[in-house]
Amino acid sequence: MIDKEKFAMHISRVLNPVFVLGVVIVLVSFEASGSGTWIVLCVLVALFFTVFAPWSIVLYMRRRGEISELFIPERHDRLRPLFFFTASSWVGVGILYFIHSPPALYALMVCVAALGTISLLITMRWKISLHAMGLWAACGVVIALYGGWWAVVPAGLVSWARLVLQAHSVSQVLVGSIVGAGIAFLIFGCMVNA
Repeated sequence: MIDKEKFAMHISRVLNPVFVLGVVIVLVSFEASGSGTWIVLCVLVALFFTVFAPWSIVLYMRRRGEISELFIPERHDRLRPLFFFTASSWVGVGILYFIHSPPALYALMVCVAALGTISLLITMRWKISLHAMGLWAACGVVIALYGGWWAVVPAGLVSWARLVLQAHSVSQVLVGSIVGAGIAFLIFGCMVNA
């Protein structure tokens, strides 16, 4: 018999939005045309400003005891890392714009930075599921690029896991899911299909 809570914790860890974002950045880069070196540079910029730099802040805060766990369960503890993530993402957007990155990668970065801004603004007042937001946004991007409706499966699993672990209420997961998928379809879908 599978322990439901252990399974949900594994799902939350494996499908952490930060790791999934890294995978999506690489997937989106496969759609780019141009010099391989230039595309690799653009991918490294995107990964640095949305994955490595923000994750290092979270790890630093955890090491210093400023947060109790890496998923940052307390709403008020999320504000500083979210602010850094948002600022870092917008810097990445600026750099990718300046170096004329592939359109799909640039659209993804704008989407990520917009989601960071929205999640920061929401988190100032209310706790939203960042797991659900991130995975449903990734789902929206994959569907917009590949029509891959299979992407709904991991997004749905993460939403289920966050509820099983009682990390979020139904409304927090639902709002995170709607905001993530909605912004992905709106920004990424419009910019790529324009």
